[in-house]
Amino acid sequence: MRLVLLKRRWRCVDLDCPAKTWTEECEHVASRSVITLRAGAEATRHVGELAMPVAVVARELGSAGGRS
Repeated sequence: MRLVLLKRRWRCVDLDCPAKTWTEECEHVASRSVITLRAGAEATRHVGELAMPVAVVARELGSAGGRS
């Protein structure tokens, strides 16, 4: 499964605004992340508790081989 998150980009109309632009935030997905926080926690559990190799877990999550 692949989740595509579209975030709105906001722009400040005030010319003196130091931020100029910013995007929405999502509590479930950290900025610039490849997987959700929940998927990361599950991957950590698979490696830690189930002693699965990291490469296997990454392949199962579809994040191996440079995929995003």
